[in-house]
This record gives sequence, structure tokens and C-alpha cells, in this order.
Amino acid sequence: MTGIRKVEIMSRKIFRAICLVSFAVLAVTMLFLSGIMTRAYEKQLMTEMQTETDYLIYGYGTEGKVFLDGVKDVNKRITVISTDGTVIYDNRADSEAMENHLEREEVKSALEKGYGFSTRLSPTLSIKTIYYAKLMENGNIMRLAVTESIVYKLVKESLPPLVSTAILTVIAAALLAHRATDSIVKPINCIDPENPEASDVYDEISPLVYNLGKQKRLLKNQIEQAQQKEKEFSLITDNMEEGIIIADSNKKIIFYNPAALTLLESKEPTENSSVYTLNRSGVFRNAVEKALMGEMSDELMRTGKGICRVIGSPSTESTGSVGAVIILIDVTETEEREQLRREFTANVSHELKTPLTSISGFAELMKSGTVGAKDVKEFSAVIYDEAQRLITLVNDIIKLSELDDGRKGDDSELVDLFEVSKEVQKILERPAKEKGIEFVVSGEERFVHGNRRLIFDIVYNLCDNAIKYNKENGRVIVKLKNQAKKTILEVSDTGIGIPEKDIERVFERFYRVDKNRSREIGGTGLGLSIVKHAARLTGAVVKLESKEGEGTTVTVIFGEKSGEQSDF
Repeated sequence: MTGIRKVEIMSRKIFRAICLVSFAVLAVTMLFLSGIMTRAYEKQLMTEMQTETDYLIYGYGTEGKVFLDGVKDVNKRITVISTDGTVIYDNRADSEAMENHLEREEVKSALEKGYGFSTRLSPTLSIKTIYYAKLMENGNIMRLAVTESIVYKLVKESLPPLVSTAILTVIAAALLAHRATDSIVKPINCIDPENPEASDVYDEISPLVYNLGKQKRLLKNQIEQAQQKEKEFSLITDNMEEGIIIADSNKKIIFYNPAALTLLESKEPTENSSVYTLNRSGVFRNAVEKALMGEMSDELMRTGKGICRVIGSPSTESTGSVGAVIILIDVTETEEREQLRREFTANVSHELKTPLTSISGFAELMKSGTVGAKDVKEFSAVIYDEAQRLITLVNDIIKLSELDDGRKGDDSELVDLFEVSKEVQKILERPAKEKGIEFVVSGEERFVHGNRRLIFDIVYNLCDNAIKYNKENGRVIVKLKNQAKKTILEVSDTGIGIPEKDIERVFERFYRVDKNRSREIGGTGLGLSIVKHAARLTGAVVKLESKEGEGTTVTVIFGEKSGEQSDF
């Protein structure tokens, strides 16, 4: 209902109230006037009755009953009563048939005081009658009776002017009520909602205007506080990584933040949409249903991009559950880490078991004393090789563990990448010559910011892999160059290459394209994992290109500063 409509209703109510009050006052006034007029007419009638009775007594005393019979006024009853109450004369009834009137009130009063008035219902005429009796000199009583119909007749004759007056009064009251309503409502209509206290109003509604202004200031303050809280809430929820969804008891969406849409991979819902338009999976539906029943829930849900933790919590009041609050947390990385941890544990156990089994087996044979002097040397060589493999594996595991913890990444310095590459070339020169591999480092001084040990591990593991998985008489080329203020390390080989389906997985721990070949050449399966983690801590980006049977090229792009992730 609009404000104009409300004012119109109020105007009609005020108009009706004024009119009703006016009509009520008029009605009471008319009744009061009628009563006064009736009493006045009755008083006048009694005075006239006294005068007429004296006239009748005089006529009766002079001419007797003949005089009374000559009275032509049929509206008045004339009765002569003796001292003992016997009716001597009556102009309307047979006096002989009438009962004794000695006990009549007006008769008794006349006998005692000389005159008497009374009003009663006449037993013969069955109408209300006014009686006046007066004691005559001869001891008899002259009584005059007049019915109240005469009074009512007089009042009735006065009604037309009274009714006309009443109608004019009603019209005048309606006009005055209309003007009064306008005068009352107009200042109210002119009240400025934005600044009520500045409005020019009459004194009677000044308290109302003051209270309106006070209420407006209070509402404005409350609205500002609510808007501020809403702004703060939106600022917090809009920047949260966790998704929040609030639904009412009818499963209609009340609130959601952008993270919820991202985690559920859902489009923005329309107004009054069901919460199920965001997601219809069993886990999500179960969380909503349980929350609406007043129960907590906490389950994992798989989405197209990963794993999401769905926490359902009821929103309750004293009357019970009134809605559901759903919290969404992206646990993809946590779950992947847990999966990697399990796989890492299993792989470490397997990788440690293999050399330990060999060492234990050969040591047991040697312990038994059944091995000849020639075989002891051969068995010792195997035990030594397996022990070295075990030491290498343990060292790589320790190194990878340190990289996972972020250690060795804080001590940044200016490192000459060319010098590190030459150092690695010198260390790997022997295994390269054993396979007839040409190992070339090209370029010149290239300085990068980072931890020298981490940068060494990157270059060493890339070159070590390039030699191990190369062909006999192949080539390993290390190139250093600058590009857009970035230093690029490129390690290429002419080795066996990597199948396309395995390229994305070679940086996983213990992942081997050919497990048998890796064990033959002494690989631990951790080299590229170390490269990936060391590059991440150094702020570098690693790219790999390979073609099966032709070779592999690994490119490492170093940023301008240590710890900066390149946008290459």
C-alpha cells in the first residue's frame, strides 16, 4: 500500500469520526430539546388546566350540568366527584356506572390540600392521562383530564422546523468536517520524509514530527551499521577460498559467495533458486538434508577439478532448524599430498627392499662359507654396488624431504650458472666417457639469484638423466642463454626419449617409463622430482619436450630475482 493511499484512508477515517461525533451531538441535542419541549408543554398544559378548571367551577356553580354539557372541547374530560367519591357527572361516560373515585390520587390530594395533580394510565381510555382536581365550595370536586396525545401533538407540530434545522446542521457539520479534515491532514501530507523536523506543522503533531525525525535518525544509523556489516561480511566472504552457501528451510538460496560457485563449478543462480541448482550430487544433497534436520555432516565430494570437503551445519532458532549452512573447502592438494605420501611410502619400501634383499642374500651365502675365493670377490662387488645404490637412494629421499619442507631455499646468492654447469660436466665426465657420450656445455657466464646447492641439484640431475638414458655414443648438450631478462638453461640429449603418454608423469616420485632399464642403469626415480621441487624453491619454471627414440630436451627458465616465479 502506497503512502498516498494510506493518507487517503486516514482522511476518510478522520472525516467519518468528525461526522459521527457531530451526528451524535446533534442526536443528543435533539433528544434533549424534545424532552425540554415536552416538559415545557406539560407545564403549560397544567397551567391551562388550572385556569380552565376554575372556569368550569364557575360555570358549574352558575348553570349546573347544563354548562358542562355545553363545553365543546372533546380532547378534555370533565368529571364532578362528590365528597364520598361518587361520580356525579362525566362528559364521556355514564356516571352511574363508574366506580368510586375516592382513592384516586388527585381526588385525595384535592380533599386534603384543595387541589391535586396526577398522571396515570386511564382504566377506561387505556391511554396516559394528566388529571387536575380542585375542591369546590360546595365540597364536591371538579376534575379535568387531558391525554398526553395532546402534548405529543404539540411536539409533533414542532418537529418540521427541528428536522429542517437538523438537516442544515448535518450539512454544515459535513462541510466543517471536510475542512477540518483538510486542515488536519494537509500539514501531515506536507511533512518532508527526508527532514521531518523542518516541516511547518501545528503544535498538536509537533511531538509526532519530533519522534519521526528521531526514528529516522535511528533507522538511518541502523541501516548504515547493517550496510557496513554487510560490506564487511561480503568483503570477507568474497575473498575467502572456502565456499559458503546458506539456504532457508524451503531449500531456497539465501546467500552464496564466489568461491562456492568456483568449487562447485556452477553458474550464478537466479533469484529464489533451489540450493540444488548449484549441485545435485548425493554428498551435497545429503549435507543439505541433514542440516535441515538439525544434524552436522562432513564428507568428501569429487568435482570435475578435484576434491571438495562438504560440511553441513544447521541454522537453528528456539523453534528449531530454520535453514542450512554449507561450507565447501578445497582439499584437492591435501588429498593429493596424502595420496603421494602413501605412494611414496610404498615406493620407498619397495626401492629399499630390492637392494637390501640382494645385500642380505649375498652376505648370507658368504657367511655360510660355501662360497669360493673367486666368488667372494664377485659377491663383494655386487654387495658394494647395491650398497652404493641404497646410499644414493637414501640421499635422494633425504634431499627430496628437505625440499618438501622448504629447506635450502632461503640462502639466496648470485650464482654463475655457467660455472655450475662446468662443475657438473667435470663430475659426470667419467660416466659419459664410459658410454661414449659427447658432453658439451655452451655459452658464457650467466648469473641467477638462488641457493647454489639447489641450482647445482637441478643441473646435476638433468645432466645425469641425460647420460643414463642416452644411447651409446650419443650427445648431451647444455646451453645457457638470456631471453627477456630471464636466464635459460637447456639440457638436450639424443637418448631413448619419453613416450607422449608418460611426459606429464615423469616428474612424479619413483615414476619410471621403463622400470627394468632404470634399475639396470641405477636410477632411483627421484631425479626429476628433485629438479621440480628445487626449481619451485628457486623461482624457476621447468619445461620438457621429448620424442620417443630421438631424445629429450628439458628447459629451465630462471626469473630475474630469487624466489620469483617466472611468468614464462
